Amino acid sequence: MAERVANRSRVYRDGTLVGEDLPLSELAAHRERGDLVWLDLVMPTAEQIERTSDALGIDLHPLAIENALAAHQRPKLVRAEGHSYLHLYLAAPLDGGGLALSAVSAFLSPQVFLTIDPSGGLDFDELSERCDENPDLFSHGVAFLLYTLLDAVVDGYFTVIDDLDEDVGALEDALFEPDTRQNQLQTFTVRKSLSQLARVVMPMHEVLSTLLRRGVNVVEDELLPYFQDVYDHALRAGERVDGLRDLLGSIIATNLAMQGNRLNDIMKKLAAWGAVVAIPTMITGYFGQNVPFPGFGNSWGLLISTVAIVALAGAAWLGFRNRDWL
Repeated sequence: MAERVANRSRVYRDGTLVGEDLPLSELAAHRERGDLVWLDLVMPTAEQIERTSDALGIDLHPLAIENALAAHQRPKLVRAEGHSYLHLYLAAPLDGGGLALSAVSAFLSPQVFLTIDPSGGLDFDELSERCDENPDLFSHGVAFLLYTLLDAVVDGYFTVIDDLDEDVGALEDALFEPDTRQNQLQTFTVRKSLSQLARVVMPMHEVLSTLLRRGVNVVEDELLPYFQDVYDHALRAGERVDGLRDLLGSIIATNLAMQGNRLNDIMKKLAAWGAVVAIPTMITGYFGQNVPFPGFGNSWGLLISTVAIVALAGAAWLGFRNRDWL
């Protein structure tokens, strides 16, 4: 069972940090005073999410709580009465190859930014540092915290894409080397990682385009350029993933074609050796008849058959050799 990690929280007043890692009762009091509350629930249960959201004034539907904890949800942004729900994925490379995806959900109300981290993969400290680098933007409240989260997630995609780019480049360099089982396994591992990444990167375009629409009332006009920048980065990430998938597909197709060529070479060699072996078999079969023939019972008959075997087999071998079959 995974080790439980403590929940994290921050409270801001007029862009200034006034509290960290406070109990739920104090967070609720700060919200009532008009402060901005950010709470990150790590590996919570459905009951904890319901209790926390009620204390912070967010009326969540049971299905929303279920979606926040469910695996294999599609990245999406859902508007509800009094709040918005965001679901997305963090991506990180695994040491032994492959890709680790961690689901993260967020519930947004005018004064509360509630993040749900079922796997403990969200780096709260890194996000806090990103926020502290832009104190002037805290006047935009929850929208600024949302921008910080989205920007960090998309930046993480580029880190993974850069690693996969190196893996694809290594496979491309090894394309004309002797084929090994390790190269084949690496190829399919990279292809699986790219497919997984595409499933979480591509829907981010829709999420961000929804936030950028007029009338959604989640992002203030002053923050639109920042969200537009994240949207552009997400588009570029999707284009790079598509490009790597196309390149890897070409590598796989080329590898299959080369394997087919090698198989043809093997078949040619087998056919050539079969022809070389068939000549002595034919001659010995002829001289092995149980009826008299010229040279039957004489030593010169053996000599003729031996010379014929060597000469014809040698001629066949030389002919196949000149045609590069052997």
